[in-house]
Amino acid sequence: MREQLSAFFALRHTSPALFWQRSLFWTFWFHMAFFAVGYGFREVMPIISLICLVMYYRYSWKESVLRTLPVKPLFASLWVMMFIGVAFSIDPWESFLEVGSSFNREAIKAQAVATTTYYKYCSASSSAPSFPLKTASATVTQCVSEVINQALYYGGAIIF
Repeated sequence: MREQLSAFFALRHTSPALFWQRSLFWTFWFHMAFFAVGYGFREVMPIISLICLVMYYRYSWKESVLRTLPVKPLFASLWVMMFIGVAFSIDPWESFLEVGSSFNREAIKAQAVATTTYYKYCSASSSAPSFPLKTASATVTQCVSEVINQALYYGGAIIF
């Protein structure tokens, strides 16, 4: 292990692009491997990976694949996919939510139970969940009232 670490830090003195490429790999790997650790880790690691990616491009832009890709078709396809997703939704404003009032009643109930489970999990772990506030339709309110305070448990403990 010591040899691997010394080899990793020796890269910094040889090629900055190679150092940042390896750093990017390891930050991404740590992010995937330790995703379940907690919110702080999930929020910090993508930023660190982005810093490594920017530094890699700073030193190795000419050799990167991204440089050879045409940018306009990439952005055009992104906008087309977003437009298709919103245009084919029943209610464009609700298309950005997980489940809206136009969904099946059982799907709305399942989302309510999942939300309650998540809230109870966060409360038990001293975390502060945040939910966007929006006035619910009569359908959503009725479905939620049918499953109020129901949550998912496994082995007597809240799942997650």
